[in-house]
Amino acid sequence: MNQSLQDQPTWDWKTLWNSPIHGRLKLLWWQLMRDALPTRGKIGMAIPLQARECPICGEEDETSIHLFWECYFAKAIWFGSLWGMRTDQLHCPNWTDWMLWFRDQSHRLRNLSYEEFMTKALCIFQKNWEARNDVIHGKSLSPLLKVINSVNRLHRDHMSKWTLRTEGRVHKRILEEGWWNCCTDVSIQSNCAFGVAVFRDRRDRIEAIYSEKVSATNPTLVEATMLAIAVGVAGENHMGKVTFYCDNEVVISNCSAHCTTNMDLDISGVADRFKNSAQSLQDFKLEKIDRKFNYMAHNSAKWAAMKGATGVLDLGTMDESIFSDFYEWFPN
Repeated sequence: MNQSLQDQPTWDWKTLWNSPIHGRLKLLWWQLMRDALPTRGKIGMAIPLQARECPICGEEDETSIHLFWECYFAKAIWFGSLWGMRTDQLHCPNWTDWMLWFRDQSHRLRNLSYEEFMTKALCIFQKNWEARNDVIHGKSLSPLLKVINSVNRLHRDHMSKWTLRTEGRVHKRILEEGWWNCCTDVSIQSNCAFGVAVFRDRRDRIEAIYSEKVSATNPTLVEATMLAIAVGVAGENHMGKVTFYCDNEVVISNCSAHCTTNMDLDISGVADRFKNSAQSLQDFKLEKIDRKFNYMAHNSAKWAAMKGATGVLDLGTMDESIFSDFYEWFPN
């Protein structure tokens, strides 16, 4: 939190979280980008170890780059799995540079998308990690051909499920051409509140999560305030047409354009602010969403309150389980 802006990572975290790749593989991807895997090299930075060498080859300190890309075992898996790739043709000091290299289409096989490449790469990483853990826990190293076959089976399984998820999502979302979605929610604290607005495009891909601290604790007032803030953010970013979602019935009723009677006096001013700001958009809709489908906004508000974070949130610093519409996130 104390780092200057120029020290912030350049990696585009939306690439990770918006990927159709299975959540389990995305968590591994996130661990690589955050250098969070408990390799001997990583653990040895915090506590003294008798050995920091790779448990498979014993030739270099065990970093994730060495284990998954430079070790002879990893090289053999890469060469034997699908593409016959030679890892010694590319040296990268970290995973950010590695992934940026392969985002360039000229560095991949023709017609191989980045998401398809990363799916296979993460399958290799997962099976390599499992083989490494067997050695750590006293078992023998799995035969190379067995590991390669398990990588290929895992890849086929993930690709078939990915195709079904992608086709279903496109079929569901493609109807709202040119529209953005914005889900809002809040987290009430003892003397303030934090609200968030989750902006997604018509394909349900996260564009940004915006957080604001509000000096109020009345849940209805804070919900309405966050909705008014969200429409302002949408206008500033020239989003044009936006559907806003909120799970508070009173807020939805009072902020609707046709609501002129039975106004809640506590939020009437904020409701007018929402209506006036919405006029700057090309078009907008306001709909109630069930809480059980709004957990990403709810989880993000909890996280923002815990961290005291405001503005556009850095998705790479957030737990993977926050990005679910259907399950509540709990710290630790």
